[in-house]
Amino acid sequence: MSANMRPLADLCNPAIETIDHKRNQDREFWYVDISAVNNITKTISTPQRVKGRRASVRARQLIKARDVLVATTRPNLNAVALVPNEYDQQVCSTGFCVLRCGPELDPDYLYCFVRSNAFIEPLVDLVKGALYPAVTDKQVLSRSIPWVPLVLQRRIAAQLKAHLAIVEQTRQAAQAQVKDSVHFIRRYREEVSEQLENAECVPMRGLLEGIEAGKSIQTSERLATDEELAVLKVSAISWTEFRPNEAKAIGAVYKPEDRHRVRAGDIIVSRANTIELVGAVVRVDRDYPFRLLSDKTLRLVVNEKLVDPDYLVQALRMPEAREHIEQNATGTSDSMRNISQEALRATPVRLPSLTIQRQIAKRARDVESTVRRLQAAFNNQIEEIELLPARLLAQTFADS
Repeated sequence: MSANMRPLADLCNPAIETIDHKRNQDREFWYVDISAVNNITKTISTPQRVKGRRASVRARQLIKARDVLVATTRPNLNAVALVPNEYDQQVCSTGFCVLRCGPELDPDYLYCFVRSNAFIEPLVDLVKGALYPAVTDKQVLSRSIPWVPLVLQRRIAAQLKAHLAIVEQTRQAAQAQVKDSVHFIRRYREEVSEQLENAECVPMRGLLEGIEAGKSIQTSERLATDEELAVLKVSAISWTEFRPNEAKAIGAVYKPEDRHRVRAGDIIVSRANTIELVGAVVRVDRDYPFRLLSDKTLRLVVNEKLVDPDYLVQALRMPEAREHIEQNATGTSDSMRNISQEALRATPVRLPSLTIQRQIAKRARDVESTVRRLQAAFNNQIEEIELLPARLLAQTFADS
């Protein structure tokens, strides 16, 4: 593309109005901070509705429809968005550089440019080695954009928007496939539940030799390496697999008790999590001597003469057991519920013969393995799709 390079400072209106919340305490508005911008879709996705008296001290910039917002913190994440009509005359954080186009610059064209590596990479270079990776509004405005007449800007922007919309539709379709793949597991569990409807139902306490609790241990906020002593996060326990990498490193020298180490064959339950994940259960495939149970995890010690351990894991994932756990989980926060050991012991478990238990467990492992392979394929597809916008934009702005 043959174009003149012109700095954004020459093409954008620098006069962005600010508001004083002390004078507007009762005014209610949509507040856009950096977390409100989805840096995959490059849209405002989760703004907050607030009143002036409760607003952040950074909620100061008055935005207009068609403004382009560029987050100045961590420019490598490229949190940018074009302000839609519904957020006209609302407020954004001072953590954004607000680009308001003058008469010679089309907002859609600018929006495409700020998503390109030609815009991102020079800003990233500015913060390399910095303790606080942020650029200033002045540095953003100093970036030059390949300038062409407005008619051509609009034509280029329309073509890019059309291509990017197709990419986004494809990405969403791939994400939907990932979610749909989980239904295979859910349907299998529902089918098994129906088959076991007439099987004896017993409280889990009769199948256990005990429940062992983890320990509250001071950790850093950093995820641990494989050979670093660490405490499991609740996210280590999913509905399909154990995730040993989801663990926080222990900062100080610490000698744990062996009973708190994660061992092969452990059945670990999440004692505290969201309502969907409280009581989630996994079986550990091998020893993890550098991973410790936290106070939010429980180890079930099973009487294997009565119940197959792998079957018990599946039984705790069945609708009947999940209904009991969710109904008995306590706590008022939507983000964290708790299940007591006593309530967990009372969880109903259908108990067919050991032979049938093992057949059910094997089939469940096969289904889950198939689903994991599907999800891995879909996630690889999503990763490839998410590279396409940069490639499309590079074709237009690479020479800038």
